[in-house]
Amino acid sequence: MRKLILQFAVITLMMLPIPALAAELKANDGGDINLSESESHKNLYLAGRTITVDSTTEDDLVVAGADVTVNGKVKNSIFAASSTLNLNGEVENNARVAGSQVNINNLIKEDLLVAGQDITLTNKAQIDGDLMGVGENIEIGGTIKGDVKLSGKNVVISGNIKGNVLAKNVQSLKLQNGAVIEGNLNYSSKNEAIITGGSKVIGLIEYQKINRGWRGYQFWPSVVSFISSFVLLLIIVFLAPKFSKKLVVASYHSSLTSGLAGVAVLVGVPVAGFLLLISTVGAKIGIVAFLLYLFVAIIAGALAPLIMGAGIVKFVTRSKEFDASWPIALIGSLVFALVSRIPYFGFVVELVFYTITFGTLIIWIIKKVKTNAS
Repeated sequence: MRKLILQFAVITLMMLPIPALAAELKANDGGDINLSESESHKNLYLAGRTITVDSTTEDDLVVAGADVTVNGKVKNSIFAASSTLNLNGEVENNARVAGSQVNINNLIKEDLLVAGQDITLTNKAQIDGDLMGVGENIEIGGTIKGDVKLSGKNVVISGNIKGNVLAKNVQSLKLQNGAVIEGNLNYSSKNEAIITGGSKVIGLIEYQKINRGWRGYQFWPSVVSFISSFVLLLIIVFLAPKFSKKLVVASYHSSLTSGLAGVAVLVGVPVAGFLLLISTVGAKIGIVAFLLYLFVAIIAGALAPLIMGAGIVKFVTRSKEFDASWPIALIGSLVFALVSRIPYFGFVVELVFYTITFGTLIIWIIKKVKTNAS
């Protein structure tokens, strides 16, 4: 299982799209983004709540949102993180996606790497390369021309897989009527696979019985967290590179001050806001304070991995200056996701970086307000 997770992480990192200088950036954290079929974009980076892409993307598409639907053609690779993701348009290269609910209904001409809670490849799906998936419930229909490597709690195969299937540490594996595996089937589970009439495995079947149940629920949120964090940071770094670098520098140069400010505001604002809300005069002020508090809290959560990554890179490379580039965002997101899996210690480390980032943002806002007032 650990080898499968490691392989998933390594391949994901090696296949991440490299941001192009000519990228088009569109962000709307409080609303919707709709790109019509008549539009055409080159490298496209999107962040919003509900995102619908009907347009053609001439190069890479990077998207993060609560509800994402991609109907248009992507002529290179797609990298997406969403709570609900529907991938309907053709992808001419690789697809790397993550979400709570992931639905694949399209042609992907290279590999598909997917992580999620519920993953569905419908009978319209066609993967010309390999499929690697990690999820709780995985349904595989359509056609997979390459190999399949996956780990999930409940796995159902109803499509045609021309390569080999490797299913590690699954709780249940079922081949429904019409399912065909032309290669070998190698799986480990507490229970033997259910192979219904009308389904067949042309190659060899190798079964390894294990005593423990599926534990994927313990790690797949980290995979989704890493991808979501990196996509969001990627967009922030490209939208506001100067601000990102200034924030990194300020976080380390005044880490103690920022940390204390972060603790004070994190604890003080909710208490003060509640007192204002129950008073007649201060109710409106309390609402505004809470909204600003939530906004800064969300931004701090997104930027904390960048602060961590910048510190790691500066320490390792012994650079004289801090930086805030996309590789640093990648490193920070990955380390942040891995650290979160360490009991107690991971929580403390995340809390420290989050508090410092939060405090740095508060200090920056106060300085901006004073500057505008003067």
